[in-house]
Amino acid sequence: AIQRCFQHVIRLFLGESGLPLGRIWNVREFPYRKKAMVNDGIIDPEWPHEQIERFIRAMFLPPHEPALAVTAEDGVCHRIYCMHDYVKLRDRATLRGSRILKDPKLEAASSRIPKTGGTHAAAGSSSSELQMPPSEVRRASASSSSRQPLTGFLPIEHDFAMSDFFFSFLKKLLQTSQWPPCLVLFLAGVTGAVMSMAWSAVSESDNNKVVYDYGPDARRFTLADFEAARCLDGSPANYYLSPAGSAVNRSKFVIYFQGGGWCTENASQLQDGYNSAPHIAHPSLCTDRAKGYLGSSDFDVDSKSFRGAGKGYLSGDPLENPMMHDWNRVLVRNCDGTAFLGSLKDPKGKPDAKLHFRGRDIAMATIDSLLQSHGLDTAKEVILAGCSAGAVAATILADSIKSTLRKRATKKVFVAVLADSGVFPAWPEHEAGPPRGVLAFPQFDWMFTSVGASDSAAPACLEDKHGASCLRLGTALRYSKTPTFVTQSYQDTWHFSEEDPSKVRSESARALAARIDREIRSHLPEKFHGGILDGCFRHCQCWGQLRFGNESNRDIFYRWYQTRLQEWRATVAGQKHGVEEIWHFHSTKTFPNENCPSSPASFSSSSSSSLQDDSTN
Repeated sequence: AIQRCFQHVIRLFLGESGLPLGRIWNVREFPYRKKAMVNDGIIDPEWPHEQIERFIRAMFLPPHEPALAVTAEDGVCHRIYCMHDYVKLRDRATLRGSRILKDPKLEAASSRIPKTGGTHAAAGSSSSELQMPPSEVRRASASSSSRQPLTGFLPIEHDFAMSDFFFSFLKKLLQTSQWPPCLVLFLAGVTGAVMSMAWSAVSESDNNKVVYDYGPDARRFTLADFEAARCLDGSPANYYLSPAGSAVNRSKFVIYFQGGGWCTENASQLQDGYNSAPHIAHPSLCTDRAKGYLGSSDFDVDSKSFRGAGKGYLSGDPLENPMMHDWNRVLVRNCDGTAFLGSLKDPKGKPDAKLHFRGRDIAMATIDSLLQSHGLDTAKEVILAGCSAGAVAATILADSIKSTLRKRATKKVFVAVLADSGVFPAWPEHEAGPPRGVLAFPQFDWMFTSVGASDSAAPACLEDKHGASCLRLGTALRYSKTPTFVTQSYQDTWHFSEEDPSKVRSESARALAARIDREIRSHLPEKFHGGILDGCFRHCQCWGQLRFGNESNRDIFYRWYQTRLQEWRATVAGQKHGVEEIWHFHSTKTFPNENCPSSPASFSSSSSSSLQDDSTN
């Protein structure tokens, strides 16, 4: 009946005269935009940092070329897949905002827009659009699209008389219809309401009124009431929380353990090659670390921004972080020097420079505070995430945190781990040790014996006499009962004494790749774990920018997470189910990989008998 009614109304509307004529397009007022590549796809080093970051993200749309950076000395174009790539290149070479050499290959690289309409047109058609924040760029895009003919064959301009159009239609309907006037008016009212809402949406986008709310900034919360939760220097630890913006996601949390390395009080472990720069944070003396951001909360600000691009799995941008952008997002501050693993009741050191090793206490106090005051007790889904040292913490502490949640939460809660760049393999003394330019991390041994980190390890791992290796992610995976997704590079920049990838010896890179590969595969785990191992010269993040076939690292994690969630729900419901194993690997045979991350090999299997690299490289 509804279909017949709709068909009848349309026939009446069309009538013999057809659709009413529209108005001529006002090209001067609403010009068509030329679909051209902004700055020929090349990053201008004079742009502000945030603009460069947005440009890199906007240009990344495989299989097309990513953004390019041009070195001034030779005019060579370098592919830039993420901000980390750009910073590395900028630090070792002078860049230009345009090409200075004519090269057929470079000219071919710039012809990246298909004739059918320009894949990168959404990135903006002028440099002024790139200067807008992400929400403004979307507004501009919406405004441009709304000026196209709404029906595809009827040109409609902004000042089209919608009210006259609607009432003429209503008058004709009343004159010719055999239906009761009340039914006609009801159908007309429904049609009018739909048309009004559609036109209002178009008008709002034209008037730049469409604004996406990325959610509130993350506020700082102190753990001063928890006596044990202290940074290295004894100052109370903090965490940051950006609450969920919608009711449907208030029961979902992503709790991120901040990276930043660790420290040692054994001076012999500060071997040559470690970089103590604040942004690198390779192992330093704990007495030095206690005086800075990674050892004290005295430098903490009242809020942190998780808005916009570049925030990875904490981002409030739905384009960058589709699944978790509107969850409760928590950042746990790294200020303890032990990767959140140490726990000594009494401070150590000189009377005037006492050191508090309370990492695990900070982690558990944060969970306690969230349970008491921020709705974690009603959580249904919790992801424990971490980068670098934070990934080690998230993996090793996951079972303890999960146990706490299930004891104190009012609902059944699913817990999973996202461990980013947390693999630090051991180089046993009986072997030759790490090759030239590759770093070892003996500080795990010191943390295990000196600051109470052994109590953080899985009891079963200690019973099997793995000792300090129980604090390394590869070994810990075997004993963890919490589903864990590992994202790790075979060429993790934190493992090299050289920051410049061009200076890393290929033999050393292959040796490290083989060691990391063995660290993961030889301890392979329960089937419910999963992960991706790529060949990119990076450490953490590049969220959504590493490609495995048609999927990004972000897509694979989402697929893995939803698979584990459904399996858990089936278990809770008492249903039998299988376990799908999801691992993806780059090749370990070719380093450095110039094509990273556009052409990796992939692996995904439902069998746990073996995981083999299916790369043909």
